[in-house]
Amino acid sequence: CRSVLYYENGKLAARGNYIGTVKDSTWEYFSFYDQAIKSRETYRSGKKNGFSIHYYPDGTASEKTEWKDDKKNGIWERYYADKSVMIKGFYRDDKLNGPFYVYAENGALSVQGSFLNNLRNDRWVFYKEDGSVDLDLTYINGKPTGEEKMTEKQKEMLRIIDETQGKYAEPDESDFLQKGDQ
Repeated sequence: CRSVLYYENGKLAARGNYIGTVKDSTWEYFSFYDQAIKSRETYRSGKKNGFSIHYYPDGTASEKTEWKDDKKNGIWERYYADKSVMIKGFYRDDKLNGPFYVYAENGALSVQGSFLNNLRNDRWVFYKEDGSVDLDLTYINGKPTGEEKMTEKQKEMLRIIDETQGKYAEPDESDFLQKGDQ
């Protein structure tokens, strides 16, 4: 059943399909202010499957996350407004696992590391703007060796990564007032 959800002011909030009472197919969510698309998610039998994409107000992708059976599984990327990659990582069973990269706006690699079950693990390298190594650390189960060598800027970058990973609020039907189905 094709459904359309509206904000209280009558503007389009979301649209997609339900099978019974669960989401199915692609759902699109729209901005309250300018009706621009905010995100697009794919569901199968009520579970996220495929890509979830969030957008900047101009319609370019700001973040893309791959899902399988309602868990993050696969690639996760964040983008600068110019469409270049800002962050690239990989999820397995809802946890960051595998290589992880942070890029500067000019496309240069800023940080390279890896995660194991959502914890920084193994070698993490911070690069200077000229591409040379600024700091090389080893993490074991999320704990760094040589943390005292980190600059405040490097600590802040890691803090931001930790605080923002997967933190986009997920839209929910309770955010909308349903005015009709189509």
